[in-house]
Amino acid sequence: MPTRLLSDPELEQLMAWPPEVAHSDLVEFFTLGREDLRWLRSHAGTTNRLGLAIQVCALRYLGFIPDDLGTPPAEVLARVAKAVGAAPSALGRYVTGVGDRVRREHAVAVLGHCGWVTCGKGEFKQLRDWLLARALERDNASLLFGQALEHLRAEKIVRPGLHTLMRTVASTGERAHEEISWRLRPQLTPERCALLDPLVVTDTELGVAPLVWLGEGATSWAPESIKEEIVKLSYLRRLGADRLDLSAIPPERLRQMATVGRRSSPKALKALAPQRRYPVLAATLAGTYTSVVDEVVQMFDQALAGTDSRARKAVATRQQSIAEANIERLGLLDEILDVVLDPELDDAGAGAGVRGLGADRLSAAVRSDDERLPRDGGHLAVIEASYSHIRSFAPQVLAALTFHASVSPSEVLDAVVLLQKMNAENRRHVPGDAPVGFVPERWQPYLRAARSGNDENSYKHYWEICALFALQGALRSGEIWVQGSRRYANIASYLIPPEEWPRKQAEVAELTGMPATFAERLARIDEEYTRYLDDLEVLLADGNGAVRLDENGELHLSPLAAEVLDPEVDALKDGLFARVPVIPVAEAIIEVDRVTGFSRCLPHPTGATPKGSEMEHRRHLYGYNMISQACNFGSTRMAELTGIPADTLDWYTLYLREEANLRAANAVVVNEHHHQWLAQAQGGGTLSSSDGLRLPMRGKSLTARALSRYFTDQGVTTYCHVSDQHSTFGTRVIVSTERDGLYVLDEILGNTTELPIVEHTTDTHGQMFATFALFDFVGKKLSPRIAKIADKPRFRPHPATHYERWPLAGPLLSQHVQIDLIAEHWDDLRRIAGSLILGYVSASLLVARLQAGSRQHPLAKALLEYGKLMRTLHALRWFTDEAFRRRIGRQLNLGENLNNMRRFIAYADAGKEKHRHHEDQSMQAHCLTLVVNICVLCITWYLQDAIEAEEALGNRISDEAKAHISPAHPSAINPYGTHNIDVAAVLGRGQRRPLRDPRRR
Repeated sequence: MPTRLLSDPELEQLMAWPPEVAHSDLVEFFTLGREDLRWLRSHAGTTNRLGLAIQVCALRYLGFIPDDLGTPPAEVLARVAKAVGAAPSALGRYVTGVGDRVRREHAVAVLGHCGWVTCGKGEFKQLRDWLLARALERDNASLLFGQALEHLRAEKIVRPGLHTLMRTVASTGERAHEEISWRLRPQLTPERCALLDPLVVTDTELGVAPLVWLGEGATSWAPESIKEEIVKLSYLRRLGADRLDLSAIPPERLRQMATVGRRSSPKALKALAPQRRYPVLAATLAGTYTSVVDEVVQMFDQALAGTDSRARKAVATRQQSIAEANIERLGLLDEILDVVLDPELDDAGAGAGVRGLGADRLSAAVRSDDERLPRDGGHLAVIEASYSHIRSFAPQVLAALTFHASVSPSEVLDAVVLLQKMNAENRRHVPGDAPVGFVPERWQPYLRAARSGNDENSYKHYWEICALFALQGALRSGEIWVQGSRRYANIASYLIPPEEWPRKQAEVAELTGMPATFAERLARIDEEYTRYLDDLEVLLADGNGAVRLDENGELHLSPLAAEVLDPEVDALKDGLFARVPVIPVAEAIIEVDRVTGFSRCLPHPTGATPKGSEMEHRRHLYGYNMISQACNFGSTRMAELTGIPADTLDWYTLYLREEANLRAANAVVVNEHHHQWLAQAQGGGTLSSSDGLRLPMRGKSLTARALSRYFTDQGVTTYCHVSDQHSTFGTRVIVSTERDGLYVLDEILGNTTELPIVEHTTDTHGQMFATFALFDFVGKKLSPRIAKIADKPRFRPHPATHYERWPLAGPLLSQHVQIDLIAEHWDDLRRIAGSLILGYVSASLLVARLQAGSRQHPLAKALLEYGKLMRTLHALRWFTDEAFRRRIGRQLNLGENLNNMRRFIAYADAGKEKHRHHEDQSMQAHCLTLVVNICVLCITWYLQDAIEAEEALGNRISDEAKAHISPAHPSAINPYGTHNIDVAAVLGRGQRRPLRDPRRR
């Protein structure tokens, strides 16, 4: 690790008072308690009391007593002086009038009163041990330095000298590398190290180093691509990647080491010392093995899904042509029936009449064998026509993977094992005792017809196809899991182990507020039902409101009238934005980094340091590279625009490849925005929404899908979570055909910002019964806007007689929930919630498995039943609270505004996604989110300046008006033209641009 972690200005900033203190910190750290005041009164003179009080508060807030004690922020001095009953000017007299000896005595007294100690040898040893544990988790010197400061303050240890602390952090990093090498010594034998060395040497057949080849992910699910990934699996197994035991290293550090291995050049890895190189290569191999296994299963799934989709389209086309032919047949049938049912004709006359319709016409109406479709419309027969295509990849996939069943017995697993054996032995016939219970009823006639006709070849084709599609469904649901996989692992491995659950119940209950028994929760649910039903009964009895019953007892909800803003508010917004200068994107990035220092969260993944100057480094990093990704230029186009070599830009792109670092940088910006008074006026940060931004794809990608509503060809979706303060705290690239609701909870639980999110809204696609249930289990509220919500079924936990006291509202609860099933599995449902909130598994992965699983699975069904209760409560609230409906609508509109800003910034190449791999797509999406948040923060600053300028002229602006002034306004940002990233000029200016004169527009 480098020993120089901070620049001189940053060091000076850390050794002095900050320019301002957030209000929340002002209350927490600069409020004197009774014991503090009693202790201060034991000292003579208000001057001494104020000096001591400032030292007490500074120690708790800063972790040390600053040398420039007399220059605290004005709000700090005013608050503390008022608490001790002294004039603020008394602090100046204390600083100048008290000698060094007395100051030292006072400092010792302050430490004793606050219970703090200086950082002696024992404390330093404890700090080094604590830092080593953190360094084993993550190799990031800047992060480790910040954690050390927080730890010292939490342990009430006075911060030592910053240079000493930086050297300690650097030495701890080296100790961590040595510790990792020692822990992995049993795995990294000389024989295995000899196998690892060729990974970073160019292979003559591959044309690149094997490590580079292994890191090249697939971009399509063509059979050739599947086979290429299977070749990689075989290669990794020959190196023992599937047998590596790296459990001695924390998972986060393993992930980071694997990232270093993937992102570093073979030359850079070869240059590492052996004690670092071999652990990195081992972690890279283990991570790559899991990724390739997941990729093979995903490609197998998508290849079968593609075959099935083409078959369904062919069946639909055939059925349409048959339907057209049937129109003529129906006309002929009408004529035949007229003849046959004519009472004046006897049987002979009826027969003659039918024949008189014409032999050619009757013959043409006879259906051919192709038109006499089986029960499935010929679906399996069309798939069987692609049997050779399926055989071009399926046997290789089955041979490369090891499958297990999570339920026993499993006919699907028996069929897969049999098929593996048949493929290995090249058997042409299916044994007579082969399992067939997994075959869907609609496909059973194919097998029976083939068996009865002694057509063993067709029987094998049909049975094998049925087994493969059954395997696909079982993999999705979790009935079958794959050894060595993460995404397709045993569902039980995602949850808190049963033996650990008793020890974690109390922690989970404290985090979620969920009671230990369903009976307690049901009592609270009944109270909510009662409250909403009382309100709904009154509204329905009125009959003239937005919610009403028709003559058939059907519920109707009138749409909300458009919200009309006061024209003066619109005029005020226009006037304020007329004052805001148009800010180049590059300048906004520089300004925000000057204040927040977010770039410190973006270290190079290999620990490398730039060779150029600090200014050049910043210009390349958050100027050319962030703008390149956010505006969708790409390194080649950005090189043309800036004259910087593309390989230099690609090297700097490595700073942005680590998703965790981009999330940390984004959190810094969001937190700064959260503390702005204009952001506080627009919302408390407790409400959020999520929506997808559909991006067309250029080229092929495993994440791209066809979706005719949004794309002419294929595309991907960037799913973003937005707070009521106009900041984006979550971003994820997802497959466009997957339901948004799978991913709603991920970013809520993964929120690392200071936003206190408690309620979340989405549109219809973002909600499912499972997500309603899980939101409640983790202590959050899901409040979506559901299309045609009045037509959705509503559920009740008790018999209908329980709701007779509401003659109008009670009957609307038409369906019953199986509360006994919920009660039976209540503890398991709480364990699921604990697994989510403690990070054992992502909500999207778990919900996808539960949604794909059979509805007969008791745990999945219990979650579904509980979700019915939660959605019904939401519906009742929706019907009875117009203000709630409007608030949700405004939040969703806010998300749309930010999507418009994303499109405005990512304008190059018509916004098409050019990255073909999911990791690169995620990097670009997070860069765009970071730049959008930077622009929102920068515009917020200028709006605050403009508001203060207006109010200085006597034009008071109401809180309601401030709440409607959105900083997500593209007119204040300029992403176009030449990007002149003059870091020194912007930093040297030391302040923001002056406001514009609104009279000169």
